[in-house]
Amino acid sequence: MSLLSPPAIEDPEGRRIARILYPIALCILGLMAAGALAVAHPSVTSAPEVAWFVQGIISGTLLGVLGLVRLGRVRLAGAIFSCGLWFLVTLVTWFMGGINGPTIAVYVMVSVMAGFLWGGRGVAAFTGLSVAAGLGMLQAEQAGLRPPPMAPLTLWYAWLVMVTSLVVTAVLIRLSMGATERALTDARHSERAAVDATRAVEAGRALLETRAREQAAVAELAQRALAETDVDAILSDAARVIARTLDVAWVSVLERLPGDQEILLRAGVGWPEESIGQARFPMSLATQAGYTLLTGEAVIVEELERERRFPASVGLKGLGVVSSLSAVIPGEDASFGVLGVHTDRRREYSEEDIHFLEAVANLIALAIRRARASHALRSREEELRQAQKMEAVGRLAGGIAHDFNNLLTAISGYTNLLIRSLDPKHPGRDDAEEIRRMAEQAASLTRQILAFSRRQVMRPEVIDLNRVIRDTESMLRRLIGEDVDLSTHLAVDLEPIRADPGQIEQVLLNLAVNSRDAMPRGGSLSIATCNEPGASGAEPRVRLEVRDTGAGMDAETQARAFDPFFTTKDRFKGTGLGLSTVYGIVQQSGGSIALRSRPALGTTVEIVLPAAAGRPAALRVPAVAPAPVRGSETVLLAEDEPTVRRLLHRILDESGYRVLEASNGAEALERAEAHEGTLHLVITDVIMPEMGGTELVERMKHVHPEAKVLYVSGYADDALGQRGVVPGNEAFLAKPFTPEALARKVREILDAPSRA
Repeated sequence: MSLLSPPAIEDPEGRRIARILYPIALCILGLMAAGALAVAHPSVTSAPEVAWFVQGIISGTLLGVLGLVRLGRVRLAGAIFSCGLWFLVTLVTWFMGGINGPTIAVYVMVSVMAGFLWGGRGVAAFTGLSVAAGLGMLQAEQAGLRPPPMAPLTLWYAWLVMVTSLVVTAVLIRLSMGATERALTDARHSERAAVDATRAVEAGRALLETRAREQAAVAELAQRALAETDVDAILSDAARVIARTLDVAWVSVLERLPGDQEILLRAGVGWPEESIGQARFPMSLATQAGYTLLTGEAVIVEELERERRFPASVGLKGLGVVSSLSAVIPGEDASFGVLGVHTDRRREYSEEDIHFLEAVANLIALAIRRARASHALRSREEELRQAQKMEAVGRLAGGIAHDFNNLLTAISGYTNLLIRSLDPKHPGRDDAEEIRRMAEQAASLTRQILAFSRRQVMRPEVIDLNRVIRDTESMLRRLIGEDVDLSTHLAVDLEPIRADPGQIEQVLLNLAVNSRDAMPRGGSLSIATCNEPGASGAEPRVRLEVRDTGAGMDAETQARAFDPFFTTKDRFKGTGLGLSTVYGIVQQSGGSIALRSRPALGTTVEIVLPAAAGRPAALRVPAVAPAPVRGSETVLLAEDEPTVRRLLHRILDESGYRVLEASNGAEALERAEAHEGTLHLVITDVIMPEMGGTELVERMKHVHPEAKVLYVSGYADDALGQRGVVPGNEAFLAKPFTPEALARKVREILDAPSRA
C-alpha cells in the first residue's frame, strides 16, 4: 500500500504537488498497462509497432516520474510530467491530422494539469505553449507541410484513448473538487483561527488593561502612603481605590483586636457609616474573615448562600453579598487583619484579582509600618517636648506645692482644731466644715499638679491591673451614669505590673470622666487589657485601652490634650488637669500613653506599662481608724515654717507630749544636746535652712541614738529622694495632714519596736 500512496514530504508545496502528481501518474500508468494488453491483440491496431513505441515512451516517462517523486524530487518530476504530456499531445495532434476539437480539449486538460501542479504560472506557460503549437500547425497546413498519414486507428484503440482521457479528466475533476474542499476547509479554519486570534487579542488587551489599571492603582496607593501617615486615612484611601479598580460594591478593611477574640471594621466602602470603626466580628473559622486570618490564605467565595464553610458570616449575608474575595494584611509580629472585597452578584475572581488584592494588602502593611514608625518618632519627639515642658512646669509646681502644702497644713489643721472645739450646734461650725472641705479640695488640686508634673508621692507595688479594674468598675458605673454602656474585655493571664494602685484608680476615673463628658447623650465606654510581647527580647508589656464613642477630637485638640490646664469644657466645668494627670502617672510608672481620636468617631486612649516580676499583693482590708491616742514622751520638733510649727506644737501638746521646738536643724541639734533626759522622737521637716532634716537625723545618732524619726514635708518626692528620704516608707508624713493623722502617726512610730 505504501507504493500506491505518495511519500511523506516535509515541504508543504512539494507535498501538495506529490498528492496531485502521484495518483494521476499511477492512473495513466495503469491505463497504459491495459493498453499494452489491447495492443497485443491484432484487431486493436493496424500498426502495432508504433503503438508499442508510444506505449513504451509513455510508460517509461511515468515510471521515471513516480521514481523521482519517491526520491523526493517532486518539482523535477512535475516538470518532466507536464512537459512530456504536452509534447506527447503535440506529437499526436501533428500526426493525427492537426488542430481540431478533441485536440483543443486535450490541450486544455494539459493546461489545467499544469495549473494544479504549478498554479497560475503553470496555466499561463502551458496555455502559451499550446497556442504557439496550434498556430504553428495551422501555418504548416496552409504551407502544405503535412506529416505522412498514419495508419488509421481501430475502434478499440480509439476507445482506449477516449477512456484514458476520461479517466485523467475525472481524476483532475476529483482533485479540483478536493482542492476546493480543502481550500474551503482551510478558509473556515483560517476564519475560526482569526476569530480565536481576535478573541485572544481582545482577552490579552483586556488583561493588559486590567493589569495596567491595577498597577496604576497600586502606584497611586503607594504615592498616597508615602505622603500620608494617618493609618485611618491610608486604609480609607485603599478601600476606595480597590472598589474603583475591581468594580465591587463593598470593601472591608478588618483589624485584629488585642486578645485575638474579635475583628474590627477599621475602614471600608459600601458599609453603613456608623459601622466604620465600631462594627466587630468574631475571629472564628466559621467566618470568612476569621478563616482568612487564622489560615493565612486568600479565600474565594463564589456564592455565599451555598458556602458551607462560613455559617457565621451573617454580617455579609445581611448586606446581600453574593461573592467575596479576602486576603491577609501582614503585620510585624502578627497579621494586622483582613482585606476583603464583596459583590452583590455572582463573580468568578481570577488569579489576577487575588494577586492585586494581595499586592494592596502588602502595600497597606508597609504603609501601616511606616505610619507607625513615623508616629512613634513623632511620639518620641512629642514626649521629649512634653517632658521638657513638664520638667519646667514641674519645677515650678514643686516649689508652689511646698508653699501650698504648708499653707494648707495650717488651714486644715487649725480648722480641725476649731471644729473640735465647737459645739455641733454652734452657728460657726458649718462655716468651719466648709473651710475644711475647701482645704481638702485645694490639697487634691495640689496632688494633681504634682501628678502631671510627675512629682507626687508614689507607693508602687506589684498589682493585678484586671483586679484594679474590677474593683473600680462599680464606682465607674455610678460615675458615668446609666446612659453610658460600660463593658470590659480583660485578658486572661494578664501579666502583673508595678504601680501605685491608688494612682491607677485615678487614671481610670479621670479617663471615665473625660469619656462621660464627651458623650452628653449617652454612648458606650469599653476598657480592655492584653499582654504585649516585647520587641527583640525586651520585657513584656501590658496594654490598657479605654475607648469611647463620644465626640472625639480634631488634630489640634489632640496635640494639646496632655497640656496642663488645657480644656475644651465650659468654664467652671473642668480644670484641664485630667489627661495631664493621667500622663504624669503613666510616665512616672515607667509607661507610655497614646491618643487616637477623630471627630464624631470617639476617642481611644492606649496606655502601655511594663510587666513586673513577682505576684500581685493580696487585697488589703481597710483598717478601722483607731480612736485618738495620747502619750507622754518627749518629742523634738524641727519646722522652719512658723505657722506650721506652732500648729504641730499645739497638736502634740494637746496629745500629752513634751515638745522641744526648733526653727531649723542647727537649732534642733542645739536643743537636743542641751536635753539631758531621753529623747523619744524627732519630728523634722526634710528641707530647712542652715541644716536639713536628714543631716539633723544623722548627727542625732551621736547625741540621742535612742530617738526615733518622723519626716514631714510639703515638697515633691523627687526633691525628697535627692536627700535620701523615701516618701513611701512608714517614717514619712506628707503635707497637708490632719491633727488626727499626725497623732496616729506619732503613736504608731513610738509604739513600733526599735531596730537593732
